[in-house]
Amino acid sequence: MVQPQCVVCGEILANESLKSSKLKRHLDTKHPNVKNKPIEYFKRLNDQFKSSTNAMKMYCHNTVSAVKASYLLAYKIAKNNKPHTIGENLILPAAINRCTEILGQEAANKLKTIPASNNTVQRRIVDISENIKQQLLTILSSKSIFPFFIQLDESTNVQNKAILSVFIRYYYNKNIHGDFLYCNSLSTTTTGADIYSSLDNFFLENSIQWTNCVGVTTDGSASMTGKHVGVVRRIKEVAPDAEWTHCMLHREAFVSKKMSTELNKVLSESVKIINFIKSGALNSRLFYKLCEENEQNVKSLLLHSEVR
Repeated sequence: MVQPQCVVCGEILANESLKSSKLKRHLDTKHPNVKNKPIEYFKRLNDQFKSSTNAMKMYCHNTVSAVKASYLLAYKIAKNNKPHTIGENLILPAAINRCTEILGQEAANKLKTIPASNNTVQRRIVDISENIKQQLLTILSSKSIFPFFIQLDESTNVQNKAILSVFIRYYYNKNIHGDFLYCNSLSTTTTGADIYSSLDNFFLENSIQWTNCVGVTTDGSASMTGKHVGVVRRIKEVAPDAEWTHCMLHREAFVSKKMSTELNKVLSESVKIINFIKSGALNSRLFYKLCEENEQNVKSLLLHSEVR
C-alpha cells in the first residue's frame, strides 16, 4: 500500500493527513520557512525526491522497519491481553514523546511511521497467530519422530456451548515445549466418540501421527475415561504407547470432597463465608474496611467455583 510522504522532510503521513487542512497544518508547523514558496519549488523537490536513489532506499528501509516494529507492538499487545486501541492511543504517543525528549525530533519522526491503528493491530495479531500455528504444525507433521503429550478438556461456556480445548507438550531441539494446539465447539452431544472424532479429524487434516503420542491427560468423566467408548480408550487403539494421567486440578477437587469430616466441615464453612462476602457489593466493601482496620495485607477474596 502506497502512503503519502512529505517531499520536504520525507515523513510518511497517514491517509487522514491528505485533507487540505491537515496538509496546511503540517506545512505551517514543521516547514514555516518554505510555506510561502511557489508551487514550482515543491514540484522541483518532488522530482528530486523521486529521482534520488538514496531517498528511495531510505524509504524502503524505513517502511520495512516500521512494519516490523508494528508486528512487535501487536505481539506485545496480544501477549498482555490489552485492547487493540492501546497501541495508537497510549504506547506509540508515549514512545514518541520520550524519543523527542531524549533522541530528538528526527528520531521521533521515524516512530510516527509505525502503523498502530486498531485494525492494523488486529491484522498483525491474526498474522502472528497463524504463523505460530503453522510453525507448530510443521514440527508435529514432520517425518522425524517428535513424541508429544496432549492434555484435553471439554467444558461448557456461558452460552451453553461445549468447547473442546487441547494443549500439547512435545520434545524438540533437546527441549520440552508447551503450546495451545486446538480448540473447537461440539455442535450436539459430548460423548467420547464426538470428542475423539473432532480431535482425530484435526490430526488427519494436519498430518499429525497418532503413533507419536506418548501420553494423555484428562479429567475422570465417563466420556474421557470410559472403559469401552471413552476418549482415552480410543486414543490407545491408535497410540498403544500412550499413558493416561489424571488432571491435577480435578484430583485436588476430588480429594477435598473425600477428606475427614472435621476438615470438610471447616472447608464448607469457609466456602460459605467467602461466597456470602463476594455475593454482595456492600459485603465486599465492609470486608475491605474490616481488613483495613486490622492492618491486613490481603483485602479481597476470590469467589469459589467448583470444578465440574
